[in-house]
Amino acid sequence: MNDLSVYNSVKHLIQTGDGLGWSSDRIAGRLIRWRTMSYLSHFSLALRLAEYEGTEGRRFTTEALADGVVLNVLSARLAHYDGRVWWFPLDEEKCRVKRAHVGECALSFIGTPYDYQSILRLCLRRVSTQMDKLFCSEYCAVCYGLGGEAPTPADMPKLGIFKDPVRLV
Repeated sequence: MNDLSVYNSVKHLIQTGDGLGWSSDRIAGRLIRWRTMSYLSHFSLALRLAEYEGTEGRRFTTEALADGVVLNVLSARLAHYDGRVWWFPLDEEKCRVKRAHVGECALSFIGTPYDYQSILRLCLRRVSTQMDKLFCSEYCAVCYGLGGEAPTPADMPKLGIFKDPVRLV
């Protein structure tokens, strides 16, 4: 189980629309990092659901995983993750889309299938964003109101819409 002391010290600052960059130590994660020449292998969105935060101040993440777009309790994902995770606070002055819209969009895609075809094609060339199937960074980009070419996890910090990242685990 990972040490969540940094996460617990900043989780009250994590807001809907903030990014979460993941660096997996598993084979697929290492391959993605190698192919994209990045420290990131996955990207997801932070989500606050005030009614369900409880006294713990629970935060959630929405992300495109093998089973499609899902909602997870962030602390549970962090506690058992095999790798490192960074929190990318959204810079509202640089991002044209409001947090409420990002959250509404994120929830509207829950259950959308994972885009295996685009991930495989992405190994060879860039792909266009699709809405019927999504992979991780493509999903986040759509929620931020970005279309066109689908970004890789490595591209997400370069969008210019985040403040400096904080390593959570």
